[in-house]
Amino acid sequence: CLGLEILEKLTSNLPTGNPTYTFGIFDPGFFWSGDEEAYGPSPEDVEKRINPVKKLVEIPAKWAINGGLEKLAKKLPLTRAIGLTSKVKIDGDTYHIPMIDFAEGVSNLPKGDLDKVNIPGMFVLSGKSGHFYGFELLEEKELESFLDKSKRLFSIDQHWPDLQIRQGFSMLRLTPSRRKLFQPCFRELYTPDKAGNDDKSNTHQDSA
Repeated sequence: CLGLEILEKLTSNLPTGNPTYTFGIFDPGFFWSGDEEAYGPSPEDVEKRINPVKKLVEIPAKWAINGGLEKLAKKLPLTRAIGLTSKVKIDGDTYHIPMIDFAEGVSNLPKGDLDKVNIPGMFVLSGKSGHFYGFELLEEKELESFLDKSKRLFSIDQHWPDLQIRQGFSMLRLTPSRRKLFQPCFRELYTPDKAGNDDKSNTHQDSA
């Protein structure tokens, strides 16, 4: 289904009827590891790991869900995948979807960490780990702060936030590729415990 269920649930829960998403075409083999030995010492390899996105494509949600994403995927070589970036346009303004890439081995919803984030959203299986998409949009100036604070989460991929900050947006894989054969798929919705809004560990309130 090429991540269509993920897009459908995200679109139906965001505070707008038809957002325009930005998709990234990238090589996932260079994106997800912080182990430099896995890539070799050449500057070219390091650059691919830091900035793996080859192309960005803006597609309205309705068109993406109704065949646009599939058409884009059919044109790609087997080494490339499509990721959904955090950048979303609504009425000409740019916002960001809160995203988290969890560490390898996190295959069930990490409720303790998500309670600290305190944003409703969904948990997605991505193969050896999981992803989180939040349903409350961030303004552009809030993205770096969100990513920086997410480093405190026990279950996060520790290398991921810095890479997202460096490229200026977050991105999570939607389609498989030769190096990442598992098709990311929706697992469950997450609803924060509103009674925990005053928790000082909340990533939006903790300024320590």
